[in-house]
Amino acid sequence: MKFFKALFKFFLVVGIFAVLGKIFLFDVVKTDSFNMVPNLMPGDVVLVSRHAALEHGDIAVCTDPLDNTRLLALRVMAMDGETIAFDRNSPVVDGKKLQRETGRGGVYSDTSTVEEFEFEVTISPEENGGKTYNVAVARGFRGRSMRERKVSIGLFLVGDNRNHAYDSDSRKFGAVDAETCLGQAVLVLWAGDDSGDLLADDRWLARL
Repeated sequence: MKFFKALFKFFLVVGIFAVLGKIFLFDVVKTDSFNMVPNLMPGDVVLVSRHAALEHGDIAVCTDPLDNTRLLALRVMAMDGETIAFDRNSPVVDGKKLQRETGRGGVYSDTSTVEEFEFEVTISPEENGGKTYNVAVARGFRGRSMRERKVSIGLFLVGDNRNHAYDSDSRKFGAVDAETCLGQAVLVLWAGDDSGDLLADDRWLARL
């Protein structure tokens, strides 16, 4: 009975926001990747503001350049005219390494393949554009570095799950045109399942 009540509440909340969104320029999107661990997990339903101007540190929801049938949720790391590099998973924007504090440990399970893998990560606060958010760096994996690139046009988008997202963000496909972006993810309306130490309760109605 509790399951059906929870399911009813889920569809009620999402339905209400979907209807209101058409009026107030919001969309509702369900995530399907581990790119934004620890802030988003597959199955999380987020509210996307279509009228927000995307800035540094925002989570942008954009068309996947490698598959235009999908949407990607990734962090805006650099913008037009800026340079960006990575020093062992740490972004360096216009020559300045972003501030990151000492992290804490955590574990989550990646179910994106037939075989389930458990990853141990260090979760650390990082600051960009006056916004502070958590990033995850997998333990036991080499740090991902990248030579400096110039963002000639568009947005350079990076996953908060720094090792996992390497082949699924702008480090792989380059900057994206802001016109291909739906908007800014601003709120988790409904959190998916727990995954290891990453609990759904911590993401429920979390601001992004």
